[in-house]
Amino acid sequence: HTVSQRWNSSEPCWRRWLPRIMRVQLDGAALFSRARKPYEAQRIMRTTGFATALAQALPPGSEEAWVLLSDIDEIPRASTLSSVLLTEEVRQTLLKGRVYALAGRSYYYNAACVSRHGSLEDSWIAGPKMLASESLRKSSWAKLRTYFIAVARERNEEILWNSSWHFGFLMTPDEQRTKLCLN
Repeated sequence: HTVSQRWNSSEPCWRRWLPRIMRVQLDGAALFSRARKPYEAQRIMRTTGFATALAQALPPGSEEAWVLLSDIDEIPRASTLSSVLLTEEVRQTLLKGRVYALAGRSYYYNAACVSRHGSLEDSWIAGPKMLASESLRKSSWAKLRTYFIAVARERNEEILWNSSWHFGFLMTPDEQRTKLCLN
């Protein structure tokens, strides 16, 4: 069974959520026209791509919103999201600039191949982040994709352990090669 990481809004699993999902699709040909190497495309996506998507999703003057920022291979746990969102205290801290990092284990190739306990990937904190839209406007992709716990805490992030999954290498062999070359 091949895992597709492509968005398809016609799949039945998305139907009930479609009214709440805002998909921002970027023009890759225009965005990456000057990129000659994969790492250049990755840098452009993290800077220009992030800024372009943010401007489309949350234009200046738009209503304050809570944002869940996540790559498609980083899946937050529903129980964590519901417990966080249902707490008045948490909603107030979001409005004051707090960022919640939904840390979780990393999986490779299939769901049975999980990261070693104690490894960097065992507590993947660069994954899903929950924050207020105003905090997102004041930040950047680089700041939100924190890899180190000490840096996350310096940046006013609350780390919620065991609150997501990171399926970073559930992809085709060609996609795996590209990812390995980028890193």
